[in-house]
Amino acid sequence: FAPVDGRLDLSVDASKPGTPIGSFIYGGNFANTANYSLFRLLQTLSESDRKQWAFQLDGAAQISDQFSLTGGWRFTTFTAENNSISLNSVPAAGIPITVLPDMIGKSIPNFLDNRIVGNIGQTSFLSPDADYMRKNLDAIRRAVGIATGDPAYNPLSFFRITESTLSPFAQLDFKLFDDRLKGNVGLRADIVHLRTTISTGMGSSSSTNWLPNVNLSYELGHNLFVRGAYYKTVTRPDFGQLSPSLTLNDVSVPKSGSGGNPDLKSTTSTAYDASIEWYFGKSNLLSLAGFYKNIDGFIVGGTQTETINGVPYQITRPR
Repeated sequence: FAPVDGRLDLSVDASKPGTPIGSFIYGGNFANTANYSLFRLLQTLSESDRKQWAFQLDGAAQISDQFSLTGGWRFTTFTAENNSISLNSVPAAGIPITVLPDMIGKSIPNFLDNRIVGNIGQTSFLSPDADYMRKNLDAIRRAVGIATGDPAYNPLSFFRITESTLSPFAQLDFKLFDDRLKGNVGLRADIVHLRTTISTGMGSSSSTNWLPNVNLSYELGHNLFVRGAYYKTVTRPDFGQLSPSLTLNDVSVPKSGSGGNPDLKSTTSTAYDASIEWYFGKSNLLSLAGFYKNIDGFIVGGTQTETINGVPYQITRPR
């Protein structure tokens, strides 16, 4: 809603202690329906579907008193599909709200009491009826001068992404030197295939990450231990970041938009941990620990000019 006769401004002076002092440049009556107009209709619709299935097979074998072996593989497929539309309809002139009299819900009284003092001149304002708006969308569309019914989805918003991951793994656990040395050594592979479909075509990519891990614990003396670990991890971008769909804002200056990036790579890390620990008394511990971690492939947002249907937009994407 907006006043029929132009912009509404509130001037506030908060430079002095106490309650701010304010005044309205517009002197109309907020409680009068004749001072309101319907000047914009923003329709945002979306539909999404997610499906996932997984299979896992594990096994274990005791090789000897000192060694045991575990292994297996996991396979998972995750599919995400999305459609959306964001349509901003602005009529050539503000439409008096009196053409939709049932849209006015109630008057909100005393909305500035004890918050601002001075030449306010307003004690209440009108609020739309949300239930009426939900049930009478076509009446509002007709008033604004656009087609009735839900608008068609924007083809630029459509995407379907299927990510399939195969992860075989194996781990050897051991106990040596009268159980003074304990630990495990393992290796997992993440083999990922990504298939992306948008309104203009389809693309695919594959990647393999080898993820070793080593954990060691050695007892130097009575209740004195030294521990160490080495491992690699991988974090895949989420589907929202991978989505190639676009959301465009034609009202902003300059025109802008946002979207995902199907070319994003995984974030990988390599880590080393070490510690020495002394346990004494019934529940006491003194330890010294350190670690080093190298992370590669941080995902950050970036904005650059992209031309969509011959029109330049400032598009923000993860990169």
